[in-house]
Amino acid sequence: MIHRIKLIFVVAITAVLAACGGGGDDTPFFAGKYSLKVNLISNNCNADVPGTLVGTVTIEQNNRDVALNLGSLAFAGQVDGDDGGFSAKNITVINGKAVESLMAARTETTGSTYTIRYSVTANPCSAIYTGTATKI
Repeated sequence: MIHRIKLIFVVAITAVLAACGGGGDDTPFFAGKYSLKVNLISNNCNADVPGTLVGTVTIEQNNRDVALNLGSLAFAGQVDGDDGGFSAKNITVINGKAVESLMAARTETTGSTYTIRYSVTANPCSAIYTGTATKI
């Protein structure tokens, strides 16, 4: 009798967890290849930077961790806490100075186009771009 009660209890708990989503993962899946186009919106650097960046970015995802490659730059980050996008960064040392590149993707609806904010900072200088990435 006790064994049967334990079995019923385990089945009931399993059903409750399944109904609540306790056994699943609803993390959105961003992996794929994207066409990227961003336009410069802010630049306080004393150097010429491109007004528009166009290219292809490849995103890999493992659970909530994302990795992306933009040309020769490799970024690492995570899906945002609200599941509406992700943020990833790269730090490269150029001429002894740390240059941080940050890419954030957001979407307001389910789909394959994301609003992108891309910034490059080498203190105290920064260049900020916004645009879109569309899955191809």
